[in-house]
Amino acid sequence: MHLPSRYSDDIRSLIRYRISLGKIITMLKNRVHAILTSAGISIDATDIFGKRGVKCILNSLDNISKAQRFVLSDLLDQITYLMRKESMVEDETYRSVKNNKNVNLLMTIPSIGIHSSVAIMSEIDDRSRFSSKEKLASHSRLVPRQNQSDNLYIRGHITKHGPSMLDP
Repeated sequence: MHLPSRYSDDIRSLIRYRISLGKIITMLKNRVHAILTSAGISIDATDIFGKRGVKCILNSLDNISKAQRFVLSDLLDQITYLMRKESMVEDETYRSVKNNKNVNLLMTIPSIGIHSSVAIMSEIDDRSRFSSKEKLASHSRLVPRQNQSDNLYIRGHITKHGPSMLDP
C-alpha cells in the first residue's frame, strides 16, 4: 500500500474539497431551476446564475409564493457563498502547484487543464513507484477492458479500476 507524500495528500484534499463544493452548488442550482420551472418562470439569460440572470430571477419574485421567494432567495445566497469558497479553493490549489513541473508538463497535453493535471499529479504522487508505464496506466484507470480467446480479441471500455479522481 502506498502512503502519499504530505504535499500530494494536501493537494488531493484541496481537489476533493473543490469537487464536493461543485456537487453541492450543482444540487442547489437544480433546486433553483425546479422552483422557477414549477412557477412557470423562464429567465432570458445565458447564465441564470450570473449577474444578469440573478437580477432577472430577483425581478420575477413577485410571481411566486412567499415561501418560494424565501427558499429561492436563500438558495441564491448559498450558491453565491459556495461559489466564492470554490474560487478560494481554486486559488489555493493554484498557489500550491504553480511551480510544480509535473503539473505544468501534464498541462501540455491537449484538453488537460490545471484541475485535471493537479488531480492526476496528486493521485499518482510518485511515478517511480510504478515499475512500468503499463502499471501506471492500469492504476490510472486508463486501460481498456480486454477479452482474448484464441484468435478473438475484444477491447471494451476502460476498466475504471483505481482512484475515482482519475475518471476520464
